[in-house]
Amino acid sequence: MVYHRDLVKDLGFRAPLAAAAVVVIATLSWVRFRHTPALPPRPPPPPPSTATAEELLGATLTSPAVWKNFLITDARAAGVAAPTPEAMGKAFLFHQDSARHVLSFKDPRMEAAGLALTLERGERDIAILSIENLTQRDVAYRVVATTNLGASVCNAAPLLSTNAMVIDRAGTERRAMCVTRSDLTVVISKVESMELPPLSAWYVQHVSPAAVGLEARVARAHRPDVPTRCSPIVPQSVRSGLETGKLQWRDLVDFFARHRCETYEFPIEYRAFDKDDARPLPALVTPSR
Repeated sequence: MVYHRDLVKDLGFRAPLAAAAVVVIATLSWVRFRHTPALPPRPPPPPPSTATAEELLGATLTSPAVWKNFLITDARAAGVAAPTPEAMGKAFLFHQDSARHVLSFKDPRMEAAGLALTLERGERDIAILSIENLTQRDVAYRVVATTNLGASVCNAAPLLSTNAMVIDRAGTERRAMCVTRSDLTVVISKVESMELPPLSAWYVQHVSPAAVGLEARVARAHRPDVPTRCSPIVPQSVRSGLETGKLQWRDLVDFFARHRCETYEFPIEYRAFDKDDARPLPALVTPSR
């Protein structure tokens, strides 16, 4: 039939055409993919971190940016203006008198290191040492005082609540020294004070007196204007430094005046700023190796 012959003829024509098309497509594909650039090898995976979660958190908390943010949030909590990091790097004005002075009820008053000290007769037969701030700023202070009657007599006097760490601007704190006796004398062997900006004074008030080396009787009477937020436990390194004289009251107070005590640990090599920007802030404990 004609139809059958035409179909055979048509198939005979299409078969070579299809084969040729396959060859062309294969050739084009080979040319295209032959010139495709090879992908670079994958970088090796980063080595696993050996830092603990606590160490990573500590690294975050002690970064300068977080310390700066603490200045802002803590100032808001204290109700004072937030200092800049540059202001916190300034040296604090420090006063010291290491001369020996003797107070009695006949000669009851003296001035030293920005403070006025007065021996007074108080209620309940208590001899009181009144400590007045003569400066124009809040001050951290330390007065080393003993009596001629000794602890066995003076410990009978009840303690008076006092702020043993900070005296407000133009304020006065009162310390029970002993029972009242006409022959009582109070020996003042050292007076120290450090003038502080508002947030620094607030920071220092959160610190336990034991943490800066104040004597036990003074520490027991301490009643700050704000709650104590850091531990009263004194590290052995700090205790040893105070005992040997390598560390001073001033060094500890200077550090806590620049750092919140519940976050930052005192670095044993830290010393009070004797000039502006004496070291970078925050001051951090050097990791042990």
